[in-house]
Amino acid sequence: MKIFKLKYSQKLPINLNEAWDFLSSPNNLELITPKSMDFNITDWDERKAYPGQIIQYTVRPVLGFKINWVTEITQVKDKEFFIDEQRFGPYSFWHHKHFIKEIDGGVLMEDVIHYKIPFGPVGVLLNFLFINSKLNNVFKYRKLELIKNFGNFKALNNVSISIPKGSIFGLLGPNGAGKTTLIRIINQITMPDEGKVLLDGQALNSDHIKDIGYLP
Repeated sequence: MKIFKLKYSQKLPINLNEAWDFLSSPNNLELITPKSMDFNITDWDERKAYPGQIIQYTVRPVLGFKINWVTEITQVKDKEFFIDEQRFGPYSFWHHKHFIKEIDGGVLMEDVIHYKIPFGPVGVLLNFLFINSKLNNVFKYRKLELIKNFGNFKALNNVSISIPKGSIFGLLGPNGAGKTTLIRIINQITMPDEGKVLLDGQALNSDHIKDIGYLP
């Protein structure tokens, strides 16, 4: 039995209440689902997410074939997480955890999905051929739509520091403060949208990589 796992995360520049109200409402699912999938809710009680809530909808995930899907919200902890599980649908098993937490400058949302494809080894092959990539595309689309609705999260904003040569310098801050992003920019793993980094008075370039040590 092969259970597949996917994990996605995204930061949004909104407060926790706004994030929770939007992301935990089934009414907003259509807004963040690719139009090509023709997502349509056919029955739900139009209430905020609660344990035991049943949501029925249709979707066309592959080649235009319409599929009926029934989801149950099995667990909810207000403004922290909720879990939905497929009761009827295309998967042998579908378990989706949605986590939301407040960070400096906004919220961090994380999704963890465990799923199983029917048909044994054939299902494993189908996942390799297109199902996994299809799911990745769905979450890429959702990420872009959330950015359109709420704006892009700025991991670093107006950061200016000067580190004397030969000194030991530490970066301290809460989760989401941008420490890792700054280190990745210094190591040229991530390119900044604006601004520059200087090393010995010179703009950082590929020749400097050999002079920088980084242990993630």
